Amino acid sequence: MRSAASGAYRAPRSTTCSTISTIAVQVAGIDHVGLGSDFDGVFDLPAGLEDVTRLPWITYGLYRRGYTEADIQKILGGNLLRVLAEVERVAARLQATEAGSGSD
Repeated sequence: MRSAASGAYRAPRSTTCSTISTIAVQVAGIDHVGLGSDFDGVFDLPAGLEDVTRLPWITYGLYRRGYTEADIQKILGGNLLRVLAEVERVAARLQATEAGSGSD
């Protein structure tokens, strides 16, 4: 599919879900995949994902591919929250270690 703005190829929404399934999940594993979005300053987006109102189609596409609700929640933010919680835990441990050593 071609973009009206630039004439460049635009991957269809189904390709986005396929990429998540085949590349990200199979290579990295379900616990290491996360999605983010930034529509500011972007001119060519995948067909069917032109704006934030289309993001639920990713959820639907993953569901249709047989992903469980738990796996979809991981992809759509659960993994990120898990990583951030671990970062906070490690930061707190390091700060406690530094405070206990008396060094500045």
